[in-house]
Amino acid sequence: HDREVPMARKKKAETLAARLVRLRTERGLSQAELARRAELHPSFICQLEAGKRKGRNPETLHKLCTALKVDMVQILGLK
Repeated sequence: HDREVPMARKKKAETLAARLVRLRTERGLSQAELARRAELHPSFICQLEAGKRKGRNPETLHKLCTALKVDMVQILGLK
């Protein structure tokens, strides 16, 4: 009998929420400090990181990029 070879599992794409947590913690920032630097409310950062908010507004993404010192490609996970 020929057995089917299971297809390689694709690595699940990192979510925006997970990327934000990773980028923030790699830089040693608290949620409050990221919020301050991005001029966003700390509860909004918390909701973004929990995946409760989408955070796809270009102005918001630009503020996060500036605060984290990354480009849009990195924050959107296109790299």
